[in-house]
Amino acid sequence: MTLTPDPKNARRHTTRNQLLIRQSLQELGPFRSIAVDGDNIVRAGNGVYEQAQALGLKVRIIEALPDELIAVKRADLRGAAAERAALYDNQTVDLSEWDGNILAEIAEQTPEVVEDIFAPGEIDAIIEEALALNRIEQAAKESQPGGEPEGSQDMEPGDLRIRPVIYARELATFERALRLTGLEDRGAALLYICQAYIDQAQHAV
Repeated sequence: MTLTPDPKNARRHTTRNQLLIRQSLQELGPFRSIAVDGDNIVRAGNGVYEQAQALGLKVRIIEALPDELIAVKRADLRGAAAERAALYDNQTVDLSEWDGNILAEIAEQTPEVVEDIFAPGEIDAIIEEALALNRIEQAAKESQPGGEPEGSQDMEPGDLRIRPVIYARELATFERALRLTGLEDRGAALLYICQAYIDQAQHAV
């Protein structure tokens, strides 16, 4: 039976997410199932399915009913190995992220699909975050390789240093934005992002 990846998968799998999924499959094998609908479309676990296919793993279909929960038992996993498998699972979930474009498309075309799943304004926030990251990524691509934000070279040892406050729920977005600049110095990366945003705003006026 041929399975089809979800064409409207609203989760994006980052490079690190993909690498960690593959690493977990190679080290411990599949730990839990993926979910497939009646049309054989993968609705949950697209990242796992993609890496399992690349590794040539076998797929076994279990027909389930709406009133039963399928529990996947790995009798060979115990102790530290089982705990490691659980951490792999938790971390790979956290390393995926929302695809704002696809989520916006789903919300617009079939609003009943997202009803009661997201809090008021949550989808708009996800879309805005995706657009902001796209702007930063585009600005990073247009910059010269290895370049630094204007003015960072003029810093003196005695210059005032300010530490921004980032809430835990915003940390992943902040870290990803810094990485997209390609700059190792986090302060320079943050300054670059600010300058890129200013430039984009000025061009839009």
